[in-house]
Amino acid sequence: MVHTTAAPTRPPVLLSNPAVSHRWGRSAAVLALACLIAHLPLIVSHVTAAPVSTAAMAIVSLSCIPCARRLWTAPTAQDCAVAAALASVMVGVHLLLEITMATPTVPPTPDMPMATHQHGGVPVTHELLQPGPLAQVPHHMAMSGAVEVTFYFASAMALAQIALNVAAVALVVRREKASAPAPLGQDTVSPW
Repeated sequence: MVHTTAAPTRPPVLLSNPAVSHRWGRSAAVLALACLIAHLPLIVSHVTAAPVSTAAMAIVSLSCIPCARRLWTAPTAQDCAVAAALASVMVGVHLLLEITMATPTVPPTPDMPMATHQHGGVPVTHELLQPGPLAQVPHHMAMSGAVEVTFYFASAMALAQIALNVAAVALVVRREKASAPAPLGQDTVSPW
C-alpha cells in the first residue's frame, strides 16, 4: 500500500532557539560589557549638565548586564539576535548624536526664543539676544578629546557586536539546516 506523507516542518531557527557556541556567546558578552564600560565616563561627565539624558544612558547601558550574563552562561540564537538588534539601535542613536552635535546652534530669535543647547565650546545664552558679532555666528557642538574617543570607541564596539552576533546566528542557522533530517519523499511504501 502506498501512503503519501508530507515532509515534517520545523519551526524557524530563532523560534526553536538553539544554543550558540560558548566561544561566540562569550565574545559577544565581552563586547557588550566593553560598551557598558565605555559609557561610564560619559555618564559621570554628563550627570550635572544633562541629568535626564544621562539617566537614560545609564538605564540603557545597565540593561546590557542581563544580556551579557545570558550570552556568557548559556548563549542562544535569540540572545544573539536581541544583542544584534540592540546594538543596531545603539549605532542609530550614535549616528543621531553625531549629526546633532555637528549641527550648528543658532542664537534665539523671535520665532524661537530659546537658544539650542551647545555641547561644549562657547555656550549660546540669552545675552546673544543683543545684536553683535557673536549673535550672528553659528556655533557647532563639539566634544572634548576624551569624550570623542570614548564616543567612537563605543560606536565601534556596537558595530563589532552587530557583526559578531549576526555571524553567530548565521552559523547556528547553517548548523541547524545541515542537521535537519532529509525530507521524506512524497511517496513511501508502508510495510503494512
